[in-house]
Amino acid sequence: MKPYATGDCETDPFYPGRVPKPFIWGHFDGSVYFETENIHEFLAYIYDRDEILYFHNGGKFDFHYLIPYIDGLTSLKVISGRVAEFKIGACTLRDSFCILPTGLAAFNKTEFDYDKLEAVNRKKHMPEIRAYLKSDCLNLFNYLAAFFDKYPRRLTLAGTALKVWRDMQGRVDKTDEKFYDTLAPFYFGGRCEVFQPGLHQGPLYLYDINSAYPRAMIEEHPAGNSIIVSSKFKPANAHRSFYEIQAESNGALPHREDNGSINFPQREGTFFCTGHELLTALETETAKIIKINKAYTFGETVNYKRYVKQFYALKLDAEKADDQTTRLFAKLFLNSLYGKMAANPSRYQEYKIGPFGSKPPEGYRPDNLIGNLQLFSKPLEDEQKRYYNLATAASITGWVRAYLWKSIQECSDVFYCDTDSIITTDHSPRLTLGDGLGAWNLESTFRNFAIAGKKLYAGKLVGGGTKVASKGVRLTYAEIVKVAKGETVTYNPTVPTYSIKTGIGFTGRKVKMTTGA
Repeated sequence: MKPYATGDCETDPFYPGRVPKPFIWGHFDGSVYFETENIHEFLAYIYDRDEILYFHNGGKFDFHYLIPYIDGLTSLKVISGRVAEFKIGACTLRDSFCILPTGLAAFNKTEFDYDKLEAVNRKKHMPEIRAYLKSDCLNLFNYLAAFFDKYPRRLTLAGTALKVWRDMQGRVDKTDEKFYDTLAPFYFGGRCEVFQPGLHQGPLYLYDINSAYPRAMIEEHPAGNSIIVSSKFKPANAHRSFYEIQAESNGALPHREDNGSINFPQREGTFFCTGHELLTALETETAKIIKINKAYTFGETVNYKRYVKQFYALKLDAEKADDQTTRLFAKLFLNSLYGKMAANPSRYQEYKIGPFGSKPPEGYRPDNLIGNLQLFSKPLEDEQKRYYNLATAASITGWVRAYLWKSIQECSDVFYCDTDSIITTDHSPRLTLGDGLGAWNLESTFRNFAIAGKKLYAGKLVGGGTKVASKGVRLTYAEIVKVAKGETVTYNPTVPTYSIKTGIGFTGRKVKMTTGA
């Protein structure tokens, strides 16, 4: 197995409209630390090293400063827009975020004043900057070493989780594109909904579920590819079934809009849902079946009790021992396995990149121009595609939505929900509270709260401080309050977007109140 090392660079601090430039690079192989302020010296140092060199979040940052220096035509592995792997000479560069998807703060990151990185300041602070760079390289190496000491070395965490499950003799179904397309209408993400937008006076309470998806994974879910298609609803088989139905739904069942977004309408219509959701809708009297168009019932089921039991116990033991590293690994594994079942390789591309004017490799087509580089792409060949069982993933996510919806019915006044959490004025909801897997706990209490849209809210906490959520933008508490009042806020990012498709640049936007799908 190849040796591995870690790398990092320091750049100008982020500033609106400025693309930061790197000015110092570091490399650590477990024993020797190398550092240089010259990128060409860094490239020369790694060029002949037959190793895997990890940069944390490299695919969304550091790699975009190194890719322009590749030799000739080079393959890129890209995952969800992130450059996951490529080569410079003999050295394979990988993004460690793919296996440890968490911020650097989790790796004992040293506190640092980023103003010291400014060109006008850095000369007098170089000893401190060098120490900071070295600490990042060493801390990341130590975390990777701890991870690789216990778990298989794969490109992604999901792939690692799948290998761990297989090593437990866990069931892994292989399917195909036709199977995937049949079940795709039943696969939805988490439920995120704004019930009462605007400004609210507290107290308001934020409850969340302890490990919602791991809790779902211990239940029985559809498996295999033996399916009986009928037009019947049998409650005893609901946990292994999916339904295309005509129904009157009062917010219980998911609906996918033409733009791909999900909402939960209060109307009659055609719905695609899991048996978990349909059972819960009927039990809570929030839906009425008019007609079952099709019921897909699987002959087999699977659960992940062994996997969840192992990692949940590991997480609890680590918390008692104050072992933050082991706790982080356990938490990541608990939430990484089920999503692999939903992988859709028909969307994957193979990429190569080379100097402008390079001839397209056989089967590839010209893609985007990135500076002086030409990107080429092609879909995966059929034999490269790996389809697992989408039915299992769809059932797991459906179980969580059903559990959340049933819990919403147990609260008297809900303002907002998101996947595994509820914000309500109900201080004594009929929820199962506790520390156990799947139990609810009170996470925060707010003096006031502003809801401006899905994943866009802010509140002042009882006892001091604020809690802010602003996915896709970085807004302050005050800015979210403005949006919740109906005002428009202009967002100008300080951090550029690093994309292999579009290069490095800034994308501002106008942020308005949004509560619909």
